Amino acid sequence: MRRTVNIWWVIAVVACVTAAFFWYSSKLTNTVAELRAAVETGNVRLAALQAENARLEATLKAADTDAFVEDQARNEYGYMMPDEIRFVITGTDYNETEAEISSP
Repeated sequence: MRRTVNIWWVIAVVACVTAAFFWYSSKLTNTVAELRAAVETGNVRLAALQAENARLEATLKAADTDAFVEDQARNEYGYMMPDEIRFVITGTDYNETEAEISSP
């Protein structure tokens, strides 16, 4: 005896499977787009960090010289050589732009 299957049940199952496939495919597409955006953000950050690393390496390479150490001591800490004389100019509140405007 042969058994028949109602065609509407087959169509309903195929439609459900197709709908589930497209829903899951859409969800994966969104996830892939988010991951690509995260990778792009990571690449931008990596480029910035590599530039910062190059700058720091250049500073480190320059820090190995006596001129850099001397410059840092003069500018950051106010040190000076034993044979140098420091001049401190006071009363420099004079504004040149106001003097130029008020002169005839």
